[in-house]
Amino acid sequence: MTIGVGDDVDIPQDILDLIARGENLVTEFKTGRFQFPENAFETVCAFLNCYGGTLLLGVKDSGEIIGIDSENIVAIRQSFVERANNPNLLDPPMQLRLEQYEIEGKTVLMMNVPESASVHRYKGRIFNRNESGDFDITRNQSAVASMYARKANMLYENTILPELTIDDLDRGIIDRCRRRTVIARPNHPWGELNDMQLVKSVGLYRKDLSMGAEGLTVGAVLLFGTKASLFSLPVQPSIDLLVRKKNIDRYDVRETIDMNIIESYDRIMKFVDENLPDPFYTVGTLRMSLRSKIFHEAVTNLLAHRDYSSPMMAKFVIGRNDVRIQNSSIPNRIMIPEVQMISCPKNPGILRFLRESCFVDELGSGIRNMFKYGKIYGGADPEFREGDIFTTTIHIPNFDFPAMRSEFVPDTVKENTVAYGLERSQKEQRNLRRLLNLLRIPNTAEELKSWFHESDTGEFYWQHIEPALRQGLVQVGPAEGFFQLTEQGRVRYQAFLEQD
Repeated sequence: MTIGVGDDVDIPQDILDLIARGENLVTEFKTGRFQFPENAFETVCAFLNCYGGTLLLGVKDSGEIIGIDSENIVAIRQSFVERANNPNLLDPPMQLRLEQYEIEGKTVLMMNVPESASVHRYKGRIFNRNESGDFDITRNQSAVASMYARKANMLYENTILPELTIDDLDRGIIDRCRRRTVIARPNHPWGELNDMQLVKSVGLYRKDLSMGAEGLTVGAVLLFGTKASLFSLPVQPSIDLLVRKKNIDRYDVRETIDMNIIESYDRIMKFVDENLPDPFYTVGTLRMSLRSKIFHEAVTNLLAHRDYSSPMMAKFVIGRNDVRIQNSSIPNRIMIPEVQMISCPKNPGILRFLRESCFVDELGSGIRNMFKYGKIYGGADPEFREGDIFTTTIHIPNFDFPAMRSEFVPDTVKENTVAYGLERSQKEQRNLRRLLNLLRIPNTAEELKSWFHESDTGEFYWQHIEPALRQGLVQVGPAEGFFQLTEQGRVRYQAFLEQD
């Protein structure tokens, strides 16, 4: 049972009713009069792993209310927060709250613990719950395996859609991801797999022996689905893209996208390119696009960690001074002030694919990169706020400020941001013209990079080919690993010639 707080609810009376029913599978009493009970988090861990529950501090096992000593309430609450957010104790951490109530003149602390989609450990041990209390099942392999299996089935992305076939996915998108991965990792096994084998290799095709179901998962549709298969889902994964710089009450620009994750990434990054500045920045002698670096991380984070079972439309709003990204969330990720990330993936299957296909690196690296470059880009660290809605705020540059400087070579950066923005734009246009010229004849990324005097094929792909693919100027060529111009690309190249 979970106690709710509402305008018409007498909370103390509800707590009295809860106490009157005694301890059970979803209710536990602890005294904790002078300090936070050492074994209370064993119960928290068990609730998270089982069906959730309510923990009351200041109540004896018998149901007698003894209350919390008033001089110790602050220390007890602090001890609770430190344990809940310490991955060396509770792993993965969980955002929980202690509510304080006065009952019969005594202070009672109440914690509502939800059932979690993750398996949690407290001090390295896994606890389960039954009517008699909390039990350490760490060494019980069958019980642990059963718990993991049950948790896996809780994930919305693992919902099996037996009526769908591989043809309900956009196989061109699958092939594009395969080619990109093989370019970045030439010996990657995806090069030898067909579409269905690739989907199965990352767990996007499942069997549920208990239900007798087998087929593609919701995760597969979210990643690669056609419009028709996406519309067959109970909730469509729509994203609202807005610019609110002049008209902050409504919007200057608005787009709504209802595409699969791969296409959504492309469209959002194009929206970023069209509506956000990218001031000049160098590391050593090399120019880095801070905008691309930061928003690649922010957009993949939005797409990988969104709660797709929620009907809430995600929002990507560009304002005068910042970008705010909001998406529905299952709150179980903790932001550590020291720019660390304790990550509990909402969609581990989707994340597994994105990591394998080089969209993301190890867990938490995206947040660290956003902190690393966010302050340089917008003058302040990014901000994260988690609850049922996860909000990311990224500060953006003001062209009245001096040009951004690299801490590595501060003397090499000019003071005029506008001039450097123009120089950047001209350089990018020269590189694009060179790429389109070379791709009038189909060519590979490996061969193209030599014309640009670059050594890393993967980096060359992301810097030059991927943006051209997003703009529809380049397409996959007639043979494995080759690229060529689209008709739109030929028109753009002809426009370059006419400018001479």
